[in-house]
Amino acid sequence: MVEQQVERTPTPHILLMTRAACHLCDEATVVVVQAADAAAVSWSGHDVDADPELRAEFGDRVPVVLVASDHPDGGSADALLDGATEVGHFRITRAAVTDAIDRARGR
Repeated sequence: MVEQQVERTPTPHILLMTRAACHLCDEATVVVVQAADAAAVSWSGHDVDADPELRAEFGDRVPVVLVASDHPDGGSADALLDGATEVGHFRITRAAVTDAIDRARGR
C-alpha cells in the first residue's frame, strides 16, 4: 500500500484585542467579523483589561488585530499570540485583515 502525504493548509485565526467603552474597538469588531466570514476563518475577541498579561502587552493601544497562521484547538490567547502577526491597531481596514489572512495561508 502506498502512503500518500497530504500537505495541510494553515488555518488562520484572527485575534482582536479590545476593551469596554472603546468606539474604535466596536468599529474593528465589525471589520473583523466581515473579514472572518468572507474568508471562512475563526476569530476571537480578548478584553485586555481582563487579563494582566494582555494589559501589560497592549496597554492603551487598542484595538489591535493580529492573525495567527494556525489555530491550535483550544488555544489560549497567549498560545495564539505566539507567532501571530499584527495587522494593525486603532483604525483597521477589511483589506488589511484579508491580506493578512491570505499571507497566513501562504498565498
